[in-house]
Amino acid sequence: RSFSRWLALLAEKLAASWHWLEVPDNASYYYWRLEAPWAARLAVEFWLIVPLAVVGVLTGARRGPAGGLILLMVVTTVVANVLFYTSSRLRLPVALAMTPLAGLGLVEIVRAVAAGRWRRAAILATTCAATAALVLRPAPAGHTGVRVADYGVANEITIHLARRRAVAGDAAGARALVQRRLGTEP
Repeated sequence: RSFSRWLALLAEKLAASWHWLEVPDNASYYYWRLEAPWAARLAVEFWLIVPLAVVGVLTGARRGPAGGLILLMVVTTVVANVLFYTSSRLRLPVALAMTPLAGLGLVEIVRAVAAGRWRRAAILATTCAATAALVLRPAPAGHTGVRVADYGVANEITIHLARRRAVAGDAAGARALVQRRLGTEP
C-alpha cells in the first residue's frame, strides 16, 4: 500500500515537471511577471520550449550524438528531481538544456514549410501541438501562481519608501509609489 502511494506521488511529481505552471517557493515567477511586465514580454516560457524540444529530439536523432547527450541530461535531471526533490523550480536546468533542442525543432518546422514538405510540416506541427496540449493542461483548482505572501515584501518596501519620500517632502512621490503598488494587488 505505501509503495503504491509512493509510486502515485512520483507520478504526480513527474506530471508537475512537465506542466506550464511554475510552482512558487521562495520567489514567485508570476509575481515577478507582474512587477516587470516589459521583461516578462521577453520571457521564453516553459510551455513553448517543451513542445519544440520534443520536435527537436525527434528530428535531431539522425544528426549524431549531441542531441542524445542533451536528452540524457534532461532525462537524468528530471529523474533526480522527481525522486529526490519537491519543487518544480529545480527544472530550470532542464529548460535550459532543452533550449537548443527547441531551436532545432523550430528550425525543422520552418524548413519543412519553406521546402513545401507539407506532410512533414504537418507531422511536426501535430507533434508540437500534442505536446503543448499536455504541458498546457489546466492548473490545479484555485492555483494562480501568485500567493498572498508574495505581495507582502513588496508592500513593506513600498511603505518604507513612501514614508521616506513623505518625510523628505515628496508627498506626490509617496502617493505615486502607493498607487503603483495598489495597481498590482488582486
